Amino acid sequence: MEVCSAYTQTIKFTTGHAGSGKSSRLAKEAKSTHSLVLTPTHKARNVLEDKGVENVFTIHAVLKLVPTLNQNARKGQKLQTLKRVGSVELDEIDTVIIDEFSMINTTILDLLLELLPEECTVHLFGDPFQLKPVDGDVVDPLDYADAVNIVELTKQHRADSKNVVDSFMRFMQFIKDGSCKDLTLDNLPTITEKELAKRFNPSSERIIAYTNQRVVELNSLIKAPALQTGDNILINGLEATVYSKEPSYDFDDIYPAMISKGGLNLVKRHEIEANLTKYGGWDLLNPYDQLVVSVEGSFYNLRYDLEHYFNNKGYEQDVKDMQELVIDKNNLGKEINLPKWCRANQSGVGVKRRGQAWKEYISHTSNIFDLRYPYATTVYKAQGQEFDTVYIDQDNMKKAIRNGHIDSYTRMMYVAISRAIKNVYIIQN
Repeated sequence: MEVCSAYTQTIKFTTGHAGSGKSSRLAKEAKSTHSLVLTPTHKARNVLEDKGVENVFTIHAVLKLVPTLNQNARKGQKLQTLKRVGSVELDEIDTVIIDEFSMINTTILDLLLELLPEECTVHLFGDPFQLKPVDGDVVDPLDYADAVNIVELTKQHRADSKNVVDSFMRFMQFIKDGSCKDLTLDNLPTITEKELAKRFNPSSERIIAYTNQRVVELNSLIKAPALQTGDNILINGLEATVYSKEPSYDFDDIYPAMISKGGLNLVKRHEIEANLTKYGGWDLLNPYDQLVVSVEGSFYNLRYDLEHYFNNKGYEQDVKDMQELVIDKNNLGKEINLPKWCRANQSGVGVKRRGQAWKEYISHTSNIFDLRYPYATTVYKAQGQEFDTVYIDQDNMKKAIRNGHIDSYTRMMYVAISRAIKNVYIIQN
């Protein structure tokens, strides 16, 4: 049954695979018509705003829809449901552009159309081949518009490589009619994890996997480059910017140099000494390196060597005693990561002095985090982005096939390949 007969608005669709130019067309139309632009997610909204599109809102915000608990929630089942809060005034809107219509279910679109004036023009853009991210019936253009108002973009504008385009089209064809049974990628080059760790370029490349667990493993595989001037880190909840990196171990050695580099006013000279780690356990500094960082206009010396810190305070032996106490008391192996174990198990402390030393040791470990972006990501988070080179962990993707979801696997590979401009590599474990 065609739903379009129930609505009097002029409804148009522009569809096409990833990289076919939908976003460029949308941005051009939005700028020329000053339309109300709606997206299904904040991420999609941010992408359009980065392209210079104005007047962009999420469709849930405009319709004043908020998540709420349903009856299933009380039974420990699925929680997702929405309710309206407040009235919605859309009487003065004459043109609406909707991005990523394939991420919107028919219930929400129908609600929007009911609230828009009859003479309004609604133009929807989307990729019918991408992963189905919503519950309920996904919008089908033929249910809302006449064929003459549906435009399909077929040219691939993003990828430069023929191999990338060929593989991309293969998976798109499978999604379209299921005729392609061969899901191998023999035409694409492979790379081992060891080679990947050596050659990975974080500025223009991304690793894509299926599960969060594999993402963490791949992030840990890639060693983070040393922090550079201007990089951001998080210290005890405060954002800090790296001012300089010095090989010197004495803060007084670099203090005069900092003054001479621009007459900086050092409001504070407080040393923050910590074991610098990143998500996944990556070392950011070599032992005895130190950073000068700026926190809210004040400068701090940041040092890697914990043992030096506790030795200076007379805590070194106390920390060792407490380590032995925790290991013996809980029958742990010597190789255990004690700070991590204690945080997870909320281990108590013993004698006052040893307890104070251990408390400080724990508080100064892993409390500084790198704010630079991760190197690996899931397929879902990669949508809407593009990179010169994409590395796909195909074995991890095939977990969907092992779970009986061949369609999901196909669509995930489609998304992963479509993120690449120049190259796609398949990771061999």
